[in-house]
Amino acid sequence: MIPVWEPKNGFNRTSEQGLLTELLPSLPAQSVIVGDRNFGIFAVVHALTQHHNPVVVRLTIDRVKRLLGREPQPGISQDVDWTASAHDRRSHPEFTSNTLVKGRVIVHYFQQEGTGKVIPLYLFTTLDLPDELIIELYRRR
Repeated sequence: MIPVWEPKNGFNRTSEQGLLTELLPSLPAQSVIVGDRNFGIFAVVHALTQHHNPVVVRLTIDRVKRLLGREPQPGISQDVDWTASAHDRRSHPEFTSNTLVKGRVIVHYFQQEGTGKVIPLYLFTTLDLPDELIIELYRRR
């Protein structure tokens, strides 16, 4: 793919999400997109799925709570309908309260190498693969 870039600061600055939007037309359909929490937002996931690109993205704890409707527990793998929030609809007038992306939330806890610290991993995916494969795919990112 041909790379895209824009200024990080100043009048014509753009975000990483904005750069991704510029890349969408050149992404081959069915290319699996794996992204960190910066890309785990509704607008990005919706745009990618509209271009027929499956996703695996990391989510923030607040986003997971909203999607699940409760505190996440280790081992959860739940199908969800991710709908555009009021904030999403203000930022993207083309979204309605019925705009959604169907997928699955996976909650996994792992021990950080070297420290033994337990780290939560919250993922959203549109792929129909076993949780272990989704987690491994994200780990390899």
